[in-house]
Amino acid sequence: AVASALVDRHVEVAVNRVRINLAMQGRDWRQAQIDTDKLRPDAEQEVRATLLLDAIADKESVEVSEADIDKRIAEMAAQQKKPAAKVRAELEKEGRISGLRFAIREEKTLDLLLTEAKISAKE
Repeated sequence: AVASALVDRHVEVAVNRVRINLAMQGRDWRQAQIDTDKLRPDAEQEVRATLLLDAIADKESVEVSEADIDKRIAEMAAQQKKPAAKVRAELEKEGRISGLRFAIREEKTLDLLLTEAKISAKE
């Protein structure tokens, strides 16, 4: 079983995603009736995948360097047409650097798994 607090957090993130999508469509997200029970199974799967990737990253000593973070911030800055220092300052102010570090670690772990995967065809 997966810790319900982790699942609850992922459900909350999913609800926020739905609200953002509704707002982007110009719809009133405050009026939306979101059935969180329907979001729970996917949230549980996300939690399991996250925990598994984290365990693999630990076992394989996947690290995220400051250079990795600087590179990602530079990419974000180019996309947003802002100076990298401004993007970094916004991320730091919002407390999102650790989330960025986590996302990069997950990506590096997935890349490692794909690189090391041995795929064979069943006959």
